[in-house]
Amino acid sequence: MKKKQPLIIVLYMSELVLMIGTNRGDRRSNIDLALSKLSAFFGEAVRLGSFYETEPWGYSDSAYYYNRAVVYNTSLSPREVLYICKTIEIQMGRHSSPVNNYEQRHYEGRIIDIDILFYDDIVYHDDTLNIPHRQILERRFVVEPLNEIIPDFVHPVVGQTIAEIFKVCTDTLIVKKLQLGTLADNIKLPPYNYITVEGCIGAGKTSLSTRLAHDYNARLILEQFEDNPFLPKFYADNDKYAFPLELTFLASRYRQLHEQLLNFDLFRPFTISDYFLQKSFVFAQKTLPDDTFSLYATLFNIMKSKLPEPDLLVYLYLNVEKLLQNIKKRGRSYETTITGDYLQKIQDGYFEFFRQQTDKRILIVDTNNMDFVNVEDDYKRMKSVICSEWPVGVHEIAV
Repeated sequence: MKKKQPLIIVLYMSELVLMIGTNRGDRRSNIDLALSKLSAFFGEAVRLGSFYETEPWGYSDSAYYYNRAVVYNTSLSPREVLYICKTIEIQMGRHSSPVNNYEQRHYEGRIIDIDILFYDDIVYHDDTLNIPHRQILERRFVVEPLNEIIPDFVHPVVGQTIAEIFKVCTDTLIVKKLQLGTLADNIKLPPYNYITVEGCIGAGKTSLSTRLAHDYNARLILEQFEDNPFLPKFYADNDKYAFPLELTFLASRYRQLHEQLLNFDLFRPFTISDYFLQKSFVFAQKTLPDDTFSLYATLFNIMKSKLPEPDLLVYLYLNVEKLLQNIKKRGRSYETTITGDYLQKIQDGYFEFFRQQTDKRILIVDTNNMDFVNVEDDYKRMKSVICSEWPVGVHEIAV
């Protein structure tokens, strides 16, 4: 019998050259964020040029630009690339101008601009897409950054290399190379698709999750605890309202996570939430009597089996005294009756749960000596920890 040959699929990759520009707001951060978003679709850049500060082309009453050229390998079509670039521009706040005159509309300040300069050596022009970009030859702010990273690339229309085009470029507008180093560390994406930030009441999980989601353009899932009508009643009378509270929380958390996690968002690099479903189990185990908890656990296990697990669970550990201080600062009236004993009981429940996990990636971070909400260096350290690759298991660290 003739041995079957293995099936080999060859995926052709095209060389894509983009130029990113901005002259509004924090120009470096704008470019860094755009590169972070692009990396979610194209992976690591093949070549990444320096930052250049450039005089506005076509108008003079605007701030200087930052520009940066980048080369990716991609299997996406030019149309798909265009759609991604325009979507990222919109996400970052770029809007079409109401000005009717095309030239005036085209040459104006912008928070981000992502142009397709080359796609292999193809030549294509229509009303919305021009490859190569038609005005490369006359724009020093484009040619000079390109000359840094692809000097030997041959322009498919004029038949000259970028280096040759740069030598004869007659544009006299200012183009200044900046010594800003490589891609900023703060846009390094975490190596996970789904991250959960957990912690006891007052640990800062919502603040951290919200800021991380903003920095990385991640999909954010925040617990809708204020919608639970039993929460204020529970803090006033734990025994009476524990079961309806925990049951309502379980249903609400399951519904929200099910809707969010099972709907893929193409333009978000990852998902981050400030709770996970197992939180319901931890709390219920501490607040419900044994017979009621047995019924609750049956319902919980049915729901849990239908949801994906987080790739990384980050638990923010604060001692009870600091938790109480944070709870007091945020001034929620229904939390005034929370006691240190209750917080300690819940915190113990989390650690009991963690000790039973052998197949999860759990990071317990002691944050007693840091303030990632108000101190920028502390936040950067926390972000660096979350962006690290952690093996499966429970890891306890202090930052």
